[in-house]
Amino acid sequence: MKSLSVDMEELDLALNLRSRLRAIPDSAGVRGVFFNQLRDALQRALKIDVAAVDRLVGAGRRSHQMYPAREIVEAYAIAGSLVDQQPREGIRRLSRGMATFFTSTWYGQVFKRFLRPEPYAAMQWVAFSRDYISNYQSMRVERRTPTQAILHFFDEYCWLESCQRGGCEGLLEACGVVGTVDVDLDTPFRGRLNVRWSPS
Repeated sequence: MKSLSVDMEELDLALNLRSRLRAIPDSAGVRGVFFNQLRDALQRALKIDVAAVDRLVGAGRRSHQMYPAREIVEAYAIAGSLVDQQPREGIRRLSRGMATFFTSTWYGQVFKRFLRPEPYAAMQWVAFSRDYISNYQSMRVERRTPTQAILHFFDEYCWLESCQRGGCEGLLEACGVVGTVDVDLDTPFRGRLNVRWSPS
């Protein structure tokens, strides 16, 4: 098994982590359920026990309670560095896996039946649900063609090019379609995901 230690200096160099954490407002919060999903994804990826996960990214949280966004951004950075030598790719892999694993749960199965599954409808559902996810960012879905949409993100502190891209790739897989997700950043916290998929 690979070492479960993290060199925070190297992680800062790879992700500009300290600067990113400083830029996040104190008021920014994320629901505890997303901390718990990240912990579960890390446990599945590394095949380690719960106590080891707790030492790495913190103990479980109350699902509906808000927690500081800085904590989940740092947890993603640590977790990503443990599953891949390139932390950004590790974050992407974890986010992608979290989205696909979600659809294997009973709630995810209900989600799939409700959306029957169609990527644009799924993206709209995520955008409309942002208030239930966090209290700091916004997202807008723009449909370009029947098989292309652009997701616009504003004030998203968790790596658009890794975390959000991976989550969107997982969403396409969960919908049973093959597609691509390209990233266009205006600033580290604002940009777009250009999503294309083949008709199902």
